[in-house]
Amino acid sequence: MKKWSMVFVATLTATALVGCNQDEPQGETNQSPDTTNGGEQGDSTNNSNEMDDLGVYIDLNVALQEFEDAYPDASLTSVEFDTRAMLYEFEGMDDDTEYEMDIDATTQEITHQREEALDADDAAGIEREEEGFSFEGLITLDEAVDLAREEVAGELRSWALDRDNSRTIYDVTMDVEGNEHEVKIDAETSEIIEVDKD
Repeated sequence: MKKWSMVFVATLTATALVGCNQDEPQGETNQSPDTTNGGEQGDSTNNSNEMDDLGVYIDLNVALQEFEDAYPDASLTSVEFDTRAMLYEFEGMDDDTEYEMDIDATTQEITHQREEALDADDAAGIEREEEGFSFEGLITLDEAVDLAREEVAGELRSWALDRDNSRTIYDVTMDVEGNEHEVKIDAETSEIIEVDKD
């Protein structure tokens, strides 16, 4: 499962970073991770003003590995990426403890880390069973972003993948002329659950 999750999150990162790269004139480039060869650098056209000064940043696989190394027995319950803050946010849990870890995508620095014991009602794997998810059988982030763009034509600002009421949900936020629009997509069926236009 870890191998599958690594492949899946590599796709998530590539899509998030490509989504940020839509308006820059031809010929301008920035270093970005090439997830096809283990996250090493590769040239890619960068189209986001927010990304112009970023230089080299870390691949989601690297950030996920940091989380897994710190909490090897935890199940992932949420992963988020914000293109403006360049921050990965991970949440997970094992049978008795929930974990949070934020990782700066430009420095690989862990900027926030927290552990908290689960309440007795949620311990012994009960909460883990409800909140944990597997990447198998889910649509890719590329597909989710494409579906979101069919609903809202804009620039990708952030994405999240987590569980909500027994469904695994992509929450894709697009920026349209300074206004953020949120598209919620069922990660198993591709169904558009909700479009929230500000």
